Amino acid sequence: MLKEICFVLIFHAAVLQSAPSGDSHDIKKILIIGGTGQAGSGMVREALSRGLHVRVMSRHASKVPEDIRNKVKIITGDVQNYQDVESAVKGVDAVIVAISTNNYEDTSNYMTRGLQNVLKAMKAANVPLINALLSDFVLMKTEDIPALYRNAVKDQHAMYDALKSSGLTYIASCPADFTHSPADGYIARNDVLPDATGDANVISLNQLSKYFIDVLSQPVHYGHLVSVVNKGEVKKD
Repeated sequence: MLKEICFVLIFHAAVLQSAPSGDSHDIKKILIIGGTGQAGSGMVREALSRGLHVRVMSRHASKVPEDIRNKVKIITGDVQNYQDVESAVKGVDAVIVAISTNNYEDTSNYMTRGLQNVLKAMKAANVPLINALLSDFVLMKTEDIPALYRNAVKDQHAMYDALKSSGLTYIASCPADFTHSPADGYIARNDVLPDATGDANVISLNQLSKYFIDVLSQPVHYGHLVSVVNKGEVKKD
């Protein structure tokens, strides 16, 4: 199964100063950029299930499922356009950005450029916390990464560098391969590749969505690369 190279950014705007690593954050209103995609759409539903007020920003806003259209505020926009991002984030407590690339040979740093727009907008709005969904390739040695994905992974490393130099509190989430099969839970570990622990090398999309909402109030993961895999499974070669 081809790995979808994507990232998801979560920002929190509850305070005007970046919170100490020991403090968690209270979120009531969120914006999800790319909320019509494979990962982002599940996060929209998870956020709604927890009673959060949700905005969805997408280039393809018509793809928001009919059954939740009346439950979210829909904004048509592009993360590559700074003005779109700047406008969309106003009045929310957190932002999730779920964008992806299917052009694995692209060398333009498409995802990093989108991230930089979001970082700029969040700084202007005094947003202290960001969670970026990268991939577990970021935890691997270059020689262990399939050649097909290396340009995309370089883009993700540039994203990670931008996070570290942003001055914001960050979480860099690095999930295993996505699967649609349900799972009973997830395991999140700091700064370690799942293969090194014997954990599963897949993550159910429904568990990934739960993780993304959970982790906002888990300071133990702030400032780390976090691998995310299904709980109760073993590695499959």
